[in-house]
Amino acid sequence: MNYMSGVSMTGCWATHWLQHATAAVDTRISHGAGLGVTFPAFVRVNAERGLRLKTFDRIAREVFGKQGWQGLIEGFQEMLKRWGHPTTLNELFGKEVTEEDRKELLRIFMMLPISGYYADGKLPEDIAWECYKIM
Repeated sequence: MNYMSGVSMTGCWATHWLQHATAAVDTRISHGAGLGVTFPAFVRVNAERGLRLKTFDRIAREVFGKQGWQGLIEGFQEMLKRWGHPTTLNELFGKEVTEEDRKELLRIFMMLPISGYYADGKLPEDIAWECYKIM
């Protein structure tokens, strides 16, 4: 496991690190398309743990005219669908993404220079795995 100094999994850069693993698997995946899939998972994993709820609600209201973290995800994914962009790993890769595929994404993710812990003591690896499982 690589916990060198770098970007913490607790900040908004976490979605970028999650996305970089997808592009490492398939270089045809654009950064934006990958972020479109990783961001909602990151929101959900954080919100279900009671983190960033006010921030997610504010974004949902101000950007999409919706309420709460669910409204943020709903509005974000509706926008992506209107644009013809993927909203799941299956759509992103154009195939059924297996648990083994998701474990490979996690393995690649763990090569990135991440550091830190969540407030509840979870490691970036734990949070990333929760995200990859629901994408």
